Amino acid sequence: MAINLTLFRNRSPVRDLERDRGRFSRIRLALEAAKTEAEAEGAGLQKRIDTHLLQGVALIESLQEYGKRSAEDEQGITELENRAKAGRQRVAELGRQIAVIDQMLADLGRLSSEVEDRYRSVER
Repeated sequence: MAINLTLFRNRSPVRDLERDRGRFSRIRLALEAAKTEAEAEGAGLQKRIDTHLLQGVALIESLQEYGKRSAEDEQGITELENRAKAGRQRVAELGRQIAVIDQMLADLGRLSSEVEDRYRSVER
């Protein structure tokens, strides 16, 4: 009995390339949207931190000298510093996320180029 080896057929390389391009494009768009969102969040947060710190400096300058301040004033200053620290940590975290997204975009670009190169070699 002869085995029919023509039952399985590969898709056309052109169709494979079209699918890969579409998939890469959707991934790239999602990554770029996430990066834009993280950048906007970081910029807005940094602006609020800067404003918060400027207001804090003005408040501290209006208070008595260190050692002569009330416990309530010292607690307020500590709270101000802690909030600013938490904000800076979040900005740093967003920076790390943006760096990872940039790496993912670079990797996706390399993968896309490899697929395009493979297609060109099949095309010949």
